[in-house]
Amino acid sequence: MNPILNYDECYALDISSKASLLAASGNDKKLKLINTNSNQELKQLNIGSKGRVLNFSPCGKMIISGYMTLVLWDLNSFKRLFSLKGHKHMVNGVQFSPDSKMIASVSGASYTPHDYTLRVWNSNDGKLIHKLKFDRPLTGIFWTKEKNILISSENSVIKVDLTNLKTEIIYEGLPYFNFGFCYEKNQILISDPQGFKSGVKGVNVISLEGTLLHRLTPDIKQDVTKSVFNVLVKGIDGGYIAGFGIEDYIPSPTNKYFIVVKWDSNGKEVNRIEEFSDSLLQAFTFNQETEILYTCDSKGLIKKWGFE
Repeated sequence: MNPILNYDECYALDISSKASLLAASGNDKKLKLINTNSNQELKQLNIGSKGRVLNFSPCGKMIISGYMTLVLWDLNSFKRLFSLKGHKHMVNGVQFSPDSKMIASVSGASYTPHDYTLRVWNSNDGKLIHKLKFDRPLTGIFWTKEKNILISSENSVIKVDLTNLKTEIIYEGLPYFNFGFCYEKNQILISDPQGFKSGVKGVNVISLEGTLLHRLTPDIKQDVTKSVFNVLVKGIDGGYIAGFGIEDYIPSPTNKYFIVVKWDSNGKEVNRIEEFSDSLLQAFTFNQETEILYTCDSKGLIKKWGFE
């Protein structure tokens, strides 16, 4: 483990397609770009609002970040390209399309005025292409190989066909913590909703047709004093990766630790990273080629890990 930098209240991490840049953002209204070779900060960009979401473009030329207003940046000049305005509440998810030509964002909060919307933007001029309204808060978003959009709410996953703007509920059930997608295999990952009843926390892998393919359950020492506070999931080529933030309430609620587990495509655990600390796992990103994991805890400390 190698601590890199400490940013107060860091909420989002992402790594560029060529793994040369790490991006971090949080409540200080700054987007930080870090050189992954030197582990030194390369640039700070002023977002103008909190940075709760961010995403590098697959082409490696742009990055987007923000809170309600999203800011698109050019990575060659570090200049602001466009501000994408329209969301009335915090954006919970943003992602470039696979060809980098479009950006999709979702928002939603339980308080009024509601803004349960999916918005699709043109990355070339920043103009809004589509706006779809839903009847529930939207919490996450991913693009599929076919350029359809998957969005999540508190208890469902919805597919949006951009050719005709038709929507289809793929999964609906108990609430879940987090939502991910395995682009290579077109598989959905959701933190195990059955954990709310059974106490067994894990990740369910589901096909785009809604079929349960795997149930990934890490070996966590469970007892009544422990609670899985946060689950972060991510699909990778040839497998899956998930992080679990865990809090032990006895003898005090300050005893925390996290586990990041890597599984192969058959659902077999192949590696893990585990750390005890006084803070919880807030965000992580993983580079497949280098097998390097970057984590950020609830105190804003960014760390660099290698899967051995």
